[in-house]
Amino acid sequence: MWKRSRRWLSRWTGSYPLTLDGTFFDCDAEHAHFWYQMDRGRWEPETLRVLDALLTPDACYWDVGAWIGPTVLYASGRCRNVVAFEPDPIAFATLQRNVQKNKLTHVQLQPAAVGPASGTLKLAPPRGAGLGTSVTSVLFADAAAGDAISAEVHHPDTWISAKGLPAPSAMKIDIEGAEFQLLPQLVDFFRQRQPSVYLSLHAPWTTNPDAALKSLLPALQVFPYCYDAALEQQSIGDVLSADQTRSGFTSLVLSFRELGVNRAHARRAA
Repeated sequence: MWKRSRRWLSRWTGSYPLTLDGTFFDCDAEHAHFWYQMDRGRWEPETLRVLDALLTPDACYWDVGAWIGPTVLYASGRCRNVVAFEPDPIAFATLQRNVQKNKLTHVQLQPAAVGPASGTLKLAPPRGAGLGTSVTSVLFADAAAGDAISAEVHHPDTWISAKGLPAPSAMKIDIEGAEFQLLPQLVDFFRQRQPSVYLSLHAPWTTNPDAALKSLLPALQVFPYCYDAALEQQSIGDVLSADQTRSGFTSLVLSFRELGVNRAHARRAA
């Protein structure tokens, strides 16, 4: 009954009242069902635990693949600067509404992508989905009939040096398979900038999961510490060779410092 009432109220008012750790956010009504799940703690609690572990008050957080902004909103209350990248124009419009409506002036929005080089990136949703979902990817662009779009893309160093963005101390990279093009080109960037990274892997969407995962090894080995999404320390080699990584969607946390995982677990234990 309460669930139906909240969704009805959001349609009537045009917004969904979301509360995250005591902070109120005015979210778009179109995604009321999603915001309800997040409101109830049912959406990716492991992701919020990871952000608790990575973000500090003086951090600059890059959300690469921000979609409509769930992790942007969450991070906005935990660090000094947030930069959100979302090349899907439908998702970006909702992200922009959610950031502007909540007056998050320390959040910078880029309707663009982070990639291995500057240029134009072609993306599309998978067959049966549409733009605005969270699965728009470069992997589906060649087979797309009518939903393919083009977006501006730059290497992280270009975003910083030429576009004036602050350098990240923490990043979330969730780009639906494009990580296999991006990460091999970030070895020097990771070594020099030393951000912590929460990375989502989409090996099943590639034509050769074993080769795709192997291509990431030089970039991932730059990091002294690797954790799974439960913040348990892991071997990078073991994670990349695991059956679950090849056949399913897997996330891992990479860092140049040992994470305070006990504090993070305690904070999100309820």
